[in-house]
Amino acid sequence: MTPETTKYVIETIEKINNLLDETVFHVKSNETPETLAAYRAIVGEMLELSLTKLINPLCRQHPNLKPEDLFLPESYMKKPDTSGL
Repeated sequence: MTPETTKYVIETIEKINNLLDETVFHVKSNETPETLAAYRAIVGEMLELSLTKLINPLCRQHPNLKPEDLFLPESYMKKPDTSGL
């Protein structure tokens, strides 16, 4: 993936993740604890997938585009096979 496309994808995923976080706060304020727990688990899975399957591999491919607030251990920054991205 080109650096320009990578930057766009990372920024867009971060916006989506922020919106998902906001929905959790809404559910917390308006629904039962049971509903919140179920919803939070689903959103957590979505956030984990976006990080592990999209953002992290893209940041390994283009380390200079890694968001400042994203922690990736040095060992994780080793180049993976990203030929499919």
